Amino acid sequence: MHKNSKNPEQTGLSVEPLKCSMCEKVFPRLSHLQRHQMTHLNVRSFSCEFCDEKFIQKVHLTKHVTRKHAEEAKIEVKWTACDKCGHLFKTSDEMKVHRRTVHELHRCKRCKEVIEAGNDGLRQHHIRCRNRKNICDHCGASFDRPADLFSHQMSCLKKVQFVCKQCDSYFKQRVEFSVGSSL
Repeated sequence: MHKNSKNPEQTGLSVEPLKCSMCEKVFPRLSHLQRHQMTHLNVRSFSCEFCDEKFIQKVHLTKHVTRKHAEEAKIEVKWTACDKCGHLFKTSDEMKVHRRTVHELHRCKRCKEVIEAGNDGLRQHHIRCRNRKNICDHCGASFDRPADLFSHQMSCLKKVQFVCKQCDSYFKQRVEFSVGSSL
């Protein structure tokens, strides 16, 4: 509406970025800064009539009522189905989170396999996909390159103070070494 306006005060845009005095986050509009500062002050003016929840913004209250109290509020919910797996969601936001955490595609940097999973699924894949040749015998850490493993082992062995000459076991504390050697 105000795109052609030359005066920044008319558009609500600040000439200089507006910084939050509490966290240094920057906002283009005063209204955005004021709404953000409500989170720091924990001002929750919008109360749910069905439970004790309170919200900073009315839109958050509306989403809450739609998700949690649709029957009580007599709101007709238009369910959204995931086109990948068919799960139903009350809001498109819930479906977007589901798509991002369950169906997002990632390529594993180690094995180049494409994984359909969120970041947690990719992390689990990385654990299973470790290169078994490059694992530290002392602490179990794994490395992509043998040189990284060698470098790690030099520092890892420095943490290990006591070595049993009979069985080549490593111990970090004298007490462990003493108990192990007396057996």
